[in-house]
Amino acid sequence: MRTFHSSARCPRCGAVMRTSNAKTHEFRCGNCKGRFQSDSVSRTASDLFEISVSAKSYEYESRKETLLELTDKYKCDFLGYDDICFLIDIGWENGYPTHKEMHTFLQELNKIIEK
Repeated sequence: MRTFHSSARCPRCGAVMRTSNAKTHEFRCGNCKGRFQSDSVSRTASDLFEISVSAKSYEYESRKETLLELTDKYKCDFLGYDDICFLIDIGWENGYPTHKEMHTFLQELNKIIEK
């Protein structure tokens, strides 16, 4: 399973973390090697609690309908494409979903991206 960029800040050292593919935690800090569940992430590097996926614009456009269904299902507040950084951005205003929901979200996101 692929990991993704996020805006989540490490609760231990403050570095920006990536998602993890482990069942026990959703985020991993590359700086201090900490592993954290989404419930423990309360700080973010942006205005939203985001997950970002590297993709070309045609990849986003071809998956947009399925991504909209996913973002509706997980009550995301934002779905967009950054054509400067080539990223699909998905975000929540008030925090990431719970541990169980976030793990399932990341699995479903991976299935969509791998198509």
